[in-house]
Amino acid sequence: MRNTQQDLLHELDALDIPEAPLSAGEMDRLTRAVMGRVDASHTPEAESSHETEKVPAVHVVRHRALTFGIAAAVICALCGTAAAVGPSLVKMIQGNIDFFSTAPEQSQVSQNLDAPRGTHEGTEAELTAYNAPVDQTVTDDGVSVTLDNISIDVSSMDVFFTITGDNIVDDALDEESFYSSSDQVWFSAPFFSECTLNGEDIVADSPTLREYYRVDGSTLKMWVHYIITAVPEGDTVVLNLSETSVLNHEGSWDFSVSLDGNALRAGATQAKAGEYQVGGDVLLLDNLTFGPLGGSITTRYEYAYTDDTQTEVAWSKGMDASEFVITDDTGKELYLSAQAAQNYIQDGTVEQSSVSNYQLTRPADGATSITLTPVSYDETAETELRTVTADEMRDGAKIPFSDLGGFTVQDFTVQDSSISFSLVPYGWVHGMSSGMLVDLVMPDDEAVSTVSEEVQGLNEEGTATIARTGMVNAFADPATGIVTIRYDYYAATQEELEQINTFHYYFAPGATLDTANAITLPLEAIS
Repeated sequence: MRNTQQDLLHELDALDIPEAPLSAGEMDRLTRAVMGRVDASHTPEAESSHETEKVPAVHVVRHRALTFGIAAAVICALCGTAAAVGPSLVKMIQGNIDFFSTAPEQSQVSQNLDAPRGTHEGTEAELTAYNAPVDQTVTDDGVSVTLDNISIDVSSMDVFFTITGDNIVDDALDEESFYSSSDQVWFSAPFFSECTLNGEDIVADSPTLREYYRVDGSTLKMWVHYIITAVPEGDTVVLNLSETSVLNHEGSWDFSVSLDGNALRAGATQAKAGEYQVGGDVLLLDNLTFGPLGGSITTRYEYAYTDDTQTEVAWSKGMDASEFVITDDTGKELYLSAQAAQNYIQDGTVEQSSVSNYQLTRPADGATSITLTPVSYDETAETELRTVTADEMRDGAKIPFSDLGGFTVQDFTVQDSSISFSLVPYGWVHGMSSGMLVDLVMPDDEAVSTVSEEVQGLNEEGTATIARTGMVNAFADPATGIVTIRYDYYAATQEELEQINTFHYYFAPGATLDTANAITLPLEAIS
């Protein structure tokens, strides 16, 4: 068989390519020239001139994708470090992700900024097996952002970046601040919330999974997780990411990546969207989709006021995914593993709606349907405050949050000025496994050292002094639903933290399964 890719490379060498930077017109000329040679290499006449060879269809697809990939790579290579990078045709493959392979554990570092704060073994394995290296770099205001890898299916997207600049990470830190180094970076880190697929706003960044760590004073590794709220359509799916502020530097860091739409949807399934009666309630289901990386569910809540003063609600309908126990037809329980809410509130109007998006852990292989069983509450039952000892936490305590489920503790650690542990869900745990509720299990730490802060506007005098103990973060692993919780203290010593003997949590009695109103939704392949 004739090597069309090698021929294409030889032809590209003959193009009249000026040195970067290129004008918009030059880029258009080169793009047309490159893609024209690609099209020519795949015309019927060109194909018929090749020797016949029987190869699996999958190899033909890869051959054509690789040819386009060479063309796109040539175009992309001409972009240099302009403010926008792209397009680059990529497909998911198995490969290394530097964010994971070079990351130390929190137990190995003295400052929490120098390692990821959460535990992500399940997600690391899945993303390493299903990602695409991109290696696009945009430089502005002396700061270079490299888009290293993307992992995407119909339910979610994970994007990995490397940020470099002269002492850019350490310059973002204030040695006088009582905030931890990791928390300080959070305030100025870029999270690329401006994100579209094919120009549509169907991607929601999840604040429950934004991870980063410092490699050195001039380098930061970053991981941002997104929930996809509708199935991307088309043979080519164009991802656009944009950010205007990076670690206190202003500029434009824009990326554009073209993805194989058919490969992105391969093996994916979805349930039919619509309105479903659930007893006296209604589930407004906008999306329930599963791919190789897991699932996503989007529900809507609608309501209306009696008038535009918005003082009295006339009617409302809708349910949240966290109000259901979700299982597949094999009996496997699926957990809400990340959340991103999109609220649509309009002042001065009568009708309103809000949307809630969750990541779901993956169903069993071969599952053909999903069952949503609503949970009923005893509205007369009062929430109970319960405690668990530090020793029980170390020994892997099982902590029920209701009669239907809870968490099992693992990896309880007290180190330096922090307390961390992971919570493994079992049964129904409401929306708690989404990572949105950071205070699931709280240390009784009233006796530890604090820092004082002057705060404006808390009382009539205008200034108040408040005592702060520290900050808490929670991260949910999308692959497993395991929640990692970390308390970072501003002034408390390890000795003080080791004296904390009890932790408390809240138990909600009276929760039962309403099996009579369960909904079973068949899963259908996405074409």
